[in-house]
Amino acid sequence: MPEPLSIRDRFRGPWTAQEIPGGFRVVDASATTLAYLYAPAKGQESVLPGRSLTRAEAKAIAAAIAALSG
Repeated sequence: MPEPLSIRDRFRGPWTAQEIPGGFRVVDASATTLAYLYAPAKGQESVLPGRSLTRAEAKAIAAAIAALSG
């Protein structure tokens, strides 16, 4: 049985964090979306008050995921 591809082989770097309406997404070099992080825009209320990420938290987590591409 062939060995499965590693995540870095399957999703080529660099990975980047992009701001989108309602949060951020992380994409690989071929524009495949790897993750979405949702956070309300400034001045908007969260659907779950007190239980969602702030925009700063969502941006930091998106950047940390993008950095995993090596």
